[in-house]
Parts: sequence; structure tokens; C-alpha cells
Amino acid sequence: MNKIKISALIGDSMIIQQEIAFPIWGDSAPETRITIVFLDKTYTTQTNADGKWRVVLDGAPVGGPYTMDISSDSTEERIHITDIYAGDVWLCSGQSNMELPMERLKDDFSEEWKPPVNSLIRQFKIPQEWDFSGPREELHDGSWTPASPETLNGFSGTAWFFAKKLYEKHKTPVGLINAAVGGSPVEAWMSKEGLAPYPQKITQSEPYADTAFMEKKVQENEKCQQDWYDTVDAGDDGLIGEWFSKTTDDSTWETLELPGRFDEGGVPADFCGVIWLRREFIVPPEHASQQAKAWLGVITDADTVYVNGVEIGNTAYRYPPRKYTIPARLLREGENQITIRVICNNGQGGVTRDKPFKIFSDDWTSSLHGTWKYKISLTVPPIPPNFFIKWQPMGLYNAMIAPLLTLPVKGVIWYQASPTTARLMNTRRFSLT
Repeated sequence: MNKIKISALIGDSMIIQQEIAFPIWGDSAPETRITIVFLDKTYTTQTNADGKWRVVLDGAPVGGPYTMDISSDSTEERIHITDIYAGDVWLCSGQSNMELPMERLKDDFSEEWKPPVNSLIRQFKIPQEWDFSGPREELHDGSWTPASPETLNGFSGTAWFFAKKLYEKHKTPVGLINAAVGGSPVEAWMSKEGLAPYPQKITQSEPYADTAFMEKKVQENEKCQQDWYDTVDAGDDGLIGEWFSKTTDDSTWETLELPGRFDEGGVPADFCGVIWLRREFIVPPEHASQQAKAWLGVITDADTVYVNGVEIGNTAYRYPPRKYTIPARLLREGENQITIRVICNNGQGGVTRDKPFKIFSDDWTSSLHGTWKYKISLTVPPIPPNFFIKWQPMGLYNAMIAPLLTLPVKGVIWYQASPTTARLMNTRRFSLT
């Protein structure tokens, strides 16, 4: 007996576009009747020979909560969907500035988590997937999530603040469909038809429709990247000699000023390899042995941080802010030491200016601005170019956008633009139809 299956987009807590007819679709046993009850109206349809069905429901007035019941003649099963609201639905797509989750903003916008958090703002997060064989009909997973202090971490920061402004103005429920992938070029989000003026992009993507070819390419890239990092770790004199140790003699190390670029302190601008940074900081007696935080801005490219010889955290790539916790009982009264191992994989290493660069607790701060000691432990060629399969043309469109095309939305917000993005979007082919 075939159970009823419905699109992942249709479920508890969903937001539907107000006043517009909207589709419901899914699968069940072939050639059986499907019945849907919504807002005191009954709709019926017949599944086809493949068991697929689709019904278009009349538009709903803004508001809720509404319920929906879906049943099939071939089974006693009934799907009961609750907490449905009609409002405005927005597709939120683009690169890292759209993907960036609220969790990363908590230190600067902690008031957003204070109850009550508006539960009529809801997010549907589309899993990051790609497909080069053609447009998919369905999403593989996903669900609607009302905003709350417990769920807000996972919301797109850009989309959240956008939705808050809309709700303040219109007092209308807002649904956010989060389909964003950091670093993705716009051609990855475009259909084959949309890329027709750019046939070289279509040609670039076509080989990846062959799954074996795609997997081989991905494996080769991963091995190439891992081999580079293995070489770095194996040849790093600082790692071998434990330069993070409190007893390391750094009396002959060079100096530079941080935050800033390493080349401003005498390091070659195109330096690739490992550089170690060290300095002391003072902890007042009343804060010794207490937990503290180390905020180190953004470091190019990867880092491992030690305090008094103990690792407190690491980050594998340049973009995330470095915010680490120093465990209780690690700090001592008076002089303490922080050591940072930095891997520069493609030159232009440094610590970003105009970001917090300090060690602190609630009522104490030790600035890390100023003179640091440094020593280069390894110089290597730049890391081989990284290959991101998910960035190839049409892949994200096929997996993450094509399944949405029949879903009514209020509009699309996109962030972040680049010259290539702007040029392609000016073709006016990047849109839901």
C-alpha cells in the first residue's frame, strides 16, 4: 500500500503567499483519488500512472493559523498539516552574505534573541545540493521553522532583518526560503535557458552530468588540497618544535605591528607557508583562573591559537571572525602568552584591521593591538586552485531553485553581487517564472 507523500515545501508552520492560488503536490498509489480539505473547501484529483498528483488551491486571505488535511482512497492514512499562515513569501538567495546565520551575529545583536521573538517570521532552509543532469522536480529535504530564541541561530541574518522590517511595516507573516551558498557565482543559480547568451558556461557544466567524472574530479581536488596541507604540517618546524610552548625562546624573532598585513612587518607580500606570532598580555589578579574570550578579527588564511601553551581554537579558512573561549584556570595572574600559528596559502597574509582584537571578560579587557614577535617556520608554493563542484553553472539552479518554480512568492532578494554577477543578472533571466 503506497503512503501519501508530499513536497517538503508543504508542511507544518508553512507560510503561503496570500491571495494567490497555490499548488499542492506529491505521490501516492497510481490512479487513486487524492482529497484535500483547506479553508472549508474540498479539492480532489486523480494520481497518474506514476502515482504523481497535483492540486491548485484557491488563494488564502492573510492570516492564520489554518489547517489542511490530505487523504487518499488507497490508504486510511491522513496527513494533517497545522499552523499554516498566509502572508508574503520571499526567496532569499546568493552567496555568503545571505547564507551567514544569525548565530554569527549574536555577540553584536543579542537583543534579537530576547523573547518574544516573532514566530510569524519563518524560514525554510533548502539543503545545499547540486545537480548537473537537469532540473529536479523535488527538494530532497527541508521544513518550515518559526523564529524563536531556540531556532533563530539558524536563520539567515540578512533575511531575518529584512523580514523584521517588512513585518513592522505591514504586520503580515513573512516566509523566508533560504537558498544560499557561500562563494557561489550567479551562473550556478541560472537555468540552461537563462545561460543561453553564455554558451561557454553551459559547455563548462556539461561534463559533470556524468556522475563518475564528477566524483573523480572532486576526489582529485580533495587529494590535491590535502596533500598541500599534509606537506605544510610535515615541514613546519614550529609545529615540530612546539613553538606554542611557554618555554620557547623567541628572543631572536622579528617584530611586526598587528592588526595589519604581514608584509608591513617585512614578510614578503606573496609569502605562502607558516608564520608563528607571539606576544604577552597581563591578567589582573582578580581575573586569574577565570574564563575569558579571545577575539582576533579575521586572519588570512588559517589559524591555530594557543594561550599559555594550550590550544584554545582553530579556523580553517579566512572568512569567519576568530572568536575563541579561554577555559577557566588557564589564565594566571600577571604575564600570560598568546601564540598564533598562521597558514598563508596564497599570499597577502595578515590580520584584518577595524575588528575586535583583544582578550577580555565581562569587566576586563587586554588589547592585543601593537607589537608582536614573529618567525616564519616554512615557505612553500601557493596552494593549488581549489575546485568547487557546487559552483559550476546550473548545478544549484537544478537542485535548489527548479523545484520551487511553481511556488508563488512575493519576490526574490539576492546578496552579494560581484561584477560577474551584475553582468549576468542584467540579462534579466535570473528570476522565478
